[in-house]
Amino acid sequence: MVVYDYLKKYEDSEQFLFLLKKGVVSLKILNYKCYYEKFLQFQSRGFGKLDSYSMTAEEYKVSENTVRNAVN
Repeated sequence: MVVYDYLKKYEDSEQFLFLLKKGVVSLKILNYKCYYEKFLQFQSRGFGKLDSYSMTAEEYKVSENTVRNAVN
């Protein structure tokens, strides 16, 4: 199971909120999750990887490398 699958599975649980408040799960991980989901949306619309990286980066006002790190 991939990290993304675990996040999706537990993101609405009280334990996840507890871990977030205590700093065990960082906000960076949640940001990466958002970037990854938006990247997948662009991919499902038929855009290529490079275009998906660019459009995701533009939408969230981050660098393309940040989006690449989130996806990989």
